[in-house]
Amino acid sequence: EPLTAVNKLTLTIETAQVFGLLGPNGSGKTTTVNLMCGLLKPTSGRALIHGVEVAANTAKVRAMLGVVPQETALYNDLTARENLLFHARLYNVPAREHKARIAQVLA
Repeated sequence: EPLTAVNKLTLTIETAQVFGLLGPNGSGKTTTVNLMCGLLKPTSGRALIHGVEVAANTAKVRAMLGVVPQETALYNDLTARENLLFHARLYNVPAREHKARIAQVLA
């Protein structure tokens, strides 16, 4: 049976409001943030930021957000290249530049 990481979540966060997402390990915090940043696509339902659907407008949504991770945002289960690609997408580096910029950083 597939794991349900986030189910029936509705958040209302006002413009310019500082918001902290807290909860126990495994409660879906990281998954929720990744959905809201467009790093994951929902398997059902949709994520909206100011009425803009995240999956269809990732770059526009990321320009509206400020996200501060709890810890260093490197993931041990990803390679160095995969971590850099993750951050390139997060910071809206044009896809055509990913390969060259990642190679430059790794060198």
